Amino acid sequence: TLGRHPQHAPAYVGLGMILGIGERYADAEHVLAKATTLAPQAADAWRWLGVARHKLGRIDEAVPAYRQALALKPANALAAAHLGEALV
Repeated sequence: TLGRHPQHAPAYVGLGMILGIGERYADAEHVLAKATTLAPQAADAWRWLGVARHKLGRIDEAVPAYRQALALKPANALAAAHLGEALV
């Protein structure tokens, strides 16, 4: 899909999630940063971007991503939990 539709944000979000689940956090961060640029309203992209940065030890960059996910989707319990974990 990305080859034919390089601006298709949901494909970037999905790929970033798969990379994150596979613990390929640097790759996930790269893909999810692109997703948030293409679709800045995509709360899941921001949450997963936060997770990737958090797992890479970059808490100072993860926290704003989690906060953006929560700003877009206040009921996002996973983003709230990840933010709480990052702030401890």
